[in-house]
Amino acid sequence: MKDADLIPLVTSLEQVYDNSDGQIAKIHLPRYQMVAKKFKELYGEDPEYFSRAPGRVNIIGEHIDYSNYAVLPAAIEKDMIIAFKESKEPVIEVHNTNEKDFKYQKVPLDKDIEFKKEEDKKWVNYFLAGFKHILQLKVSKPDKGFKILIDSTVPVNSGLSSSAASSVSSTLVPLTIYGLREKYTRTEMIGHIVEYERSVGVACGGMDQTISIFAETGTAKFIEFNPVKATTVKLPSK
Repeated sequence: MKDADLIPLVTSLEQVYDNSDGQIAKIHLPRYQMVAKKFKELYGEDPEYFSRAPGRVNIIGEHIDYSNYAVLPAAIEKDMIIAFKESKEPVIEVHNTNEKDFKYQKVPLDKDIEFKKEEDKKWVNYFLAGFKHILQLKVSKPDKGFKILIDSTVPVNSGLSSSAASSVSSTLVPLTIYGLREKYTRTEMIGHIVEYERSVGVACGGMDQTISIFAETGTAKFIEFNPVKATTVKLPSK
């Protein structure tokens, strides 16, 4: 398996965000510091990792990915980030920086996980669906839980694919904690995420998940299906 096939693990924000106008120091670094501080206030310890997935705009090919036709989307700077750390207890704890709209959820792992039916709890189903699909790759019963804090700048119900940003960033949590990141290609991840988004009622093709996973600064991606292939299309700088 080539490194380019794997989900990237980076160690600096310069590897993630454009910094041509100093946005990292002005916007992104303070945000990550705020999330890390909030995580420590909630859990009494620092996060070990951040996962991140961007929203997207579509340039050519609206809704035709449902039928496996090629599309041309581009990722946007607005994204979802998740601060997380392994928990020794078999429990998933999920906080959101927007505590008003997304209430704290605690899910034990010592019994079958069921999707939340209450309206004010359904938001956590994106994470639970991804977790259940990752368990299919893990032979043993989960013996580790997660401590999680979510922060998103992708507006919901805006056509910018907040659902894919949520599902992609959420899937990275169990992949990392269970040591599966280097055993799981980006293309394989797309197939699982599309399947599990549909399991929570999202009508989707594969465009949103693919661009969120394969996105690169300053580019769009010409995405083909069967098999999935993402070809870089350079965007003008201005």
